[in-house]
Amino acid sequence: MKNILFAILIYLTNFSYTYALSITSKVTDEANIPLTGVSITSATEYVTTTNNGTFTLKLKTQDIYQLTIEKKGFYKSIHTFSYSEINDSQGQLTPIVLVKKQQDRVMLAFAGDTMMTRRYYQPYFNHPTLLHTESLLADSKNIVRAMKPYLEIADFTSVNLETTIAEQVMDSRADKSINFVSHPKTLSALKWAGVDYVTLGNNHIYDFQQQGLEQTFKYLDSSDIAYSGAGLNSKDAIQPHIERINNQLFAFSGFVGWPGTSKSTEVATHSQGGATLGNLNNLLESLNLAAKNQASAIIQYHGSQEY
Repeated sequence: MKNILFAILIYLTNFSYTYALSITSKVTDEANIPLTGVSITSATEYVTTTNNGTFTLKLKTQDIYQLTIEKKGFYKSIHTFSYSEINDSQGQLTPIVLVKKQQDRVMLAFAGDTMMTRRYYQPYFNHPTLLHTESLLADSKNIVRAMKPYLEIADFTSVNLETTIAEQVMDSRADKSINFVSHPKTLSALKWAGVDYVTLGNNHIYDFQQQGLEQTFKYLDSSDIAYSGAGLNSKDAIQPHIERINNQLFAFSGFVGWPGTSKSTEVATHSQGGATLGNLNNLLESLNLAAKNQASAIIQYHGSQEY
């Protein structure tokens, strides 16, 4: 009898552990109209919304929960929560809004400073090494793997490529305290993760001066990733990247907010390469170039206080 009770206790304990949380929410469109038949998927469970747009999802105990919300004709949405977030809200999530796909509607995604260098190879505080020379592509993909589901949802995704791209450190190092160089496999990983375009308008694109800039352009040109925001001279640097997305024309431009120091100027001039300086004249010129191409101007500006 004791063995039977012990077995029942183990079963009940395991059952309560298996489904420790219950999430309840509602899915609507942009007009707050409930959506029925929306798929809600977690790592282990799947439900669909009812006629009034609601759903309940029972989840196992884990540190992180990621929900994928999908319905045909709408942009997919991904929501990630910690255990404490769901537990503190008692499983009651705010309504989730799906954006409808329409003719001429475009979803753009933007991410910030991106590089795969220094601490990935030589981490601080006994953290694990993330990039190894014998497995660079696989390791680079692992770095962006968790972001891939978010980046690839959009029709067009941009990041700020704040690094020179080259196979190794070059001799033509700019006179500054930190110089970034990332392996070309970085671009392969970014493309795999859903990145379509990179802005080069930042203070590290000229870390290895003209040689580094030429190497970066060389690898970008063979990567199927578009770019703008830097050039071999100021006239070249200010040219936007023109892209037609879902019948809409866009002009993408990138700028850095300061010229660097007298020892290490990082911006393009009439006789030197570098990033496009984000002064008023250049910003207005960028808008004029977009207008001449009958394109919507998308400007990404790298500046303000560190961190």
